[in-house]
Amino acid sequence: MYILGAPAKERQADGRTVRCGSNSIWVGDGQSYNFSLSTSWRPARWVIVPFLLFIYAQTVRNELRASAAISRGETIILLAVPVGIWLIYKLIASSFATDFDDTNFYLYKKSGTEQIPLSQVNKIKFTMFRVGYQHYWKIGYIDAADQQQFVRILPGVQLQAFENAVRQKNPRVEVSNWSSSFDLDQ
Repeated sequence: MYILGAPAKERQADGRTVRCGSNSIWVGDGQSYNFSLSTSWRPARWVIVPFLLFIYAQTVRNELRASAAISRGETIILLAVPVGIWLIYKLIASSFATDFDDTNFYLYKKSGTEQIPLSQVNKIKFTMFRVGYQHYWKIGYIDAADQQQFVRILPGVQLQAFENAVRQKNPRVEVSNWSSSFDLDQ
């Protein structure tokens, strides 16, 4: 099994061996649970960032070849583009994958795997931010230090199953399936 191109991760949870793959969780009791909440941008960064740098280099080369002097607007654009490319790279580099099973919510980050009990998830909220036709969802939870934390995910087809699993463990979870542009909690 592989998760985002890397070998599957295996760990002990409640005395059972748990192996997490790209879109499934295999539990040592012989059952396989297929739960996937989000996609990761990590494979795309090797294509997007070099492509943006290539476009920027071509633009700078063409501007320097022009016989006329570069205007202030063009200078601002030429200085703003690297900042934009850097921001896109930071967004892609900070991406992570998520999975869940019947007891935990898993965040696979660059620094390691974070395991959150579903009973600690207290908010599932639709947001106005989107990529293509998918909207980000904001998931709030209480971490090990009793601090409120939030993650934003692009959900897969298993969002309803995730909501149901969280409602079973935490009936007081706040679920919001709508948002407006006046909603400041994005």
